[in-house]
Amino acid sequence: MAALAALAVAALAWPPGAAAAPGDLGVTMVTDLDTAPGAGGVSKPLVRLGSILLFPGDDGSTGGELWRSDGTAAGTVLVKDINPGTDEDPPDADSSDPNRLVAAGGFVYFTAEDGDTGRELWRSDGTAAGTTLVKDINPGNDDDPPDPDSSNIDEITAVGATVLFRADDGTNGTELWKSDGTGPGTQIVNGPDGINPGSGAGSQPSGMTALGTTVFFGADGGTDGSEPWKSDPPSTATQVAR
Repeated sequence: MAALAALAVAALAWPPGAAAAPGDLGVTMVTDLDTAPGAGGVSKPLVRLGSILLFPGDDGSTGGELWRSDGTAAGTVLVKDINPGTDEDPPDADSSDPNRLVAAGGFVYFTAEDGDTGRELWRSDGTAAGTTLVKDINPGNDDDPPDPDSSNIDEITAVGATVLFRADDGTNGTELWKSDGTGPGTQIVNGPDGINPGSGAGSQPSGMTALGTTVFFGADGGTDGSEPWKSDPPSTATQVAR
């Protein structure tokens, strides 16, 4: 992970209501996650969830995992060690490496590697008990590199309490998926086979952008090449944008 030197906040903006000391621009280090000389412990993005921030962090012991902070040293803690173990065996063998963090509906959604299911979709409410695998979209284990049974989720985009993203279930190629945070509610969009059924590679959705309650993106429907499409969750209907 691209580590930042230290977790810092601008007191003018975080935590809410904090006052800046004269002349210091309100910027202070909250805590030093990894105290080893020169080691950075924080990776971006830092995502706000209510009155806390969730972010990928590495304290030099558990590997890259999900952390939270309320803007104080005491309130900056590990949320959950998703891929338990130490970080002594390269390259980050026991890191879950949380990535693609996006807030939606009182949760932060992200991708993580638990050492068993491959890199899949997770969500967290900022507690250990509330940090769970949403769905193993590409079932199997992750014993054989490089991530053969990971769904390769990318471009997680929030629309209200729903997230849309691109993923590969190992059958339909890379297609548009949606999730309401539950296993049954995490499904491929536009029927059981996606936008470009039978192609093997999928429709390869990209450039997903939310505008109101609609997500626009580019995709290959199998006949016209890559064209503009849109989706309006919770409906599964997806159509070329006109």
